[in-house]
Amino acid sequence: MTGTTTLVFVSPGPGNNLPFIPLPLRFAFPFAILRWLRFTAIQGTCDTRSVAREFEKWNAATMKPGEELPVIREWYELTTWLLPKISKFPRDQKFLLGDRLQSLLLDVLDLLIEAKFRRDRIGVLDQINVQLEKLRFLLRLCHDLGLLQSKAIGDCTQRLLQIGTQIGGWRRASESRERT
Repeated sequence: MTGTTTLVFVSPGPGNNLPFIPLPLRFAFPFAILRWLRFTAIQGTCDTRSVAREFEKWNAATMKPGEELPVIREWYELTTWLLPKISKFPRDQKFLLGDRLQSLLLDVLDLLIEAKFRRDRIGVLDQINVQLEKLRFLLRLCHDLGLLQSKAIGDCTQRLLQIGTQIGGWRRASESRERT
């Protein structure tokens, strides 16, 4: 799963010149995509060039504050905080370490969303823990190479610790639920 982005091909409805629109799965949850497509089909505003941007605006406006799990929200915040820092890496490291870090960040987001909707989520949560450990080592490597400052590494490590604690609690709760 590393380095891949899952695309969902959805039909924008009748009257559009293209039969399917590719949407990266990380944009939203599947039920939100379906709600948005119904909305845009009614409004007649499906445009393939701006579909992702319009969907993000629509999803942010319609999603209730309590709908997102705290661990997903915190991971999303970590990702949006870390991606600009990765984009400032020197060219020789941007395409090696930068791409690996970006892939890990987005893969964990995909796995968190998948875990939210699965009943047997323990395996997915274990995968997330492995990805978090890979991310910790890559961040340490970036610090040792001078690509990230100590303050940034400290902030990131603290956030990763909080997220790891939440994932561990989620895993324990899922295990106890499966036993009963």
